[in-house]
Amino acid sequence: MTPGFSDALRSRGPQMAVLILLLSLACALTAIQDFGNRALTRTSEDMVVMGYNLFRHGTLSLDQSESRSPRPTAKREPLYPLLIAAVLSLDSNSKALGYACLVGAQPACHGALYRIKLLNVALLLATAWLAAALCFHLTASVWLAGVAFMLVGFSIRLSDYAAHILPECLAALLLLCVSVLVRNLATRDRLSFYALAGLCLGALVLTKAVFLYLWVLLAAGLLLRGRRNFGGLLVFLLAYATVTGGWMVRNQAAVGEWLVSERGGRVLGIRAEYNRMTPGEYGAALLYWNPLFGRQRAPQLVASENLVRLDRRNPAGFYRRGKVERIQRIADATGLQGAALDAALREDAYRQIREHALRHLWLTPLMAYRGLFVEQGWELRPLAGISIKAQLSAFAGLILFFACFRVTWRALRRRESALLLFLLPSAYLFFLNAFATHNITRYNLPMIPVLVVCVVLVLAERRRRPEVAR
Repeated sequence: MTPGFSDALRSRGPQMAVLILLLSLACALTAIQDFGNRALTRTSEDMVVMGYNLFRHGTLSLDQSESRSPRPTAKREPLYPLLIAAVLSLDSNSKALGYACLVGAQPACHGALYRIKLLNVALLLATAWLAAALCFHLTASVWLAGVAFMLVGFSIRLSDYAAHILPECLAALLLLCVSVLVRNLATRDRLSFYALAGLCLGALVLTKAVFLYLWVLLAAGLLLRGRRNFGGLLVFLLAYATVTGGWMVRNQAAVGEWLVSERGGRVLGIRAEYNRMTPGEYGAALLYWNPLFGRQRAPQLVASENLVRLDRRNPAGFYRRGKVERIQRIADATGLQGAALDAALREDAYRQIREHALRHLWLTPLMAYRGLFVEQGWELRPLAGISIKAQLSAFAGLILFFACFRVTWRALRRRESALLLFLLPSAYLFFLNAFATHNITRYNLPMIPVLVVCVVLVLAERRRRPEVAR
């Protein structure tokens, strides 16, 4: 806690409350203007159908038949569809909407889809509030707390995904909650914090399965800090296992596999396909994946043959071969589907990665580079036709990560275990995505609030230097 925090809370707490209230209204108005009547993406369709089946039949299923007993699925994580079901339950007429209406975003379903998107806005606001409260706690500055709220609440990326029916805003909130709780465990040895951290981590895994093994790093980090509380660590692990274990037991009974979602083999297979990249394509990707150049400018600077397979729309490209051709080939050869097919895809990807282990390692820095461009900038649109926009393209993400690297280096030098524990979940996400996925922008979006806190800490440090000099 920053010295003077209690005094700042008493003297400037009301100012911060008014500021955050006004910013919240502006954030909500900005996000809502992006809603429109967009067609659902494939992922959004799955989320809506799972939520609708849970609301209508009490089963998480992708079955779009009118069966009263739809076949259960483990393809997607369950927490976001559970929230969708809760939103649909607010309107007694939701059961009559039908799959075609919801998936096709037909006019009769615009109201239901609008309410689901409002859920995303609420999650985005909660994330911005938590980031602002944490920054006020760390800096005792209303101004810096406002900066934190604006960088999260007016994020172009997060606002855009709030307008889609996707779990990114939920994942961002839960990742920030886990980071705050494990940070607190470095200074406050309370069993309640251990339990809350375990429950939040479990909820995060049931939103994004990529965090399934984060508990190993967090447990190690908690053991390596100055004070060791084995009882608290046990509470943390039990709380985590209770949340994730229940879902995995359900999946074992429903689909015959101990897993969180059926997509691990598919994602790993796409990454394995990228290992076929040539040195020329590697260099071309440095420009193609940089927002400053992208699909429009890169062809003017590199040979076209080095760009062909980088195009995600190209059936012969790395992405489509890994996502479509490979899955179809293995499905036809084995006759498997669902969780069993995903297990076969995972084994095939492991085999391919082992055969090209050096290529896989060689490609990991490139995938990390691709993940740096997580943000595009910030935009405030309080009213239609009024827009205040800082479109920074590649530089927005680079600014966020530069601040994160600076804060991490400072924490390592000063051995600030609390800050290192706070950063650990985001570091896990970034490096695992670089190593095991094709690391598209969406995969790293949940990190944005944590990166924003790093920016605020850098600003606070710069702000203190003139005061020390005086």
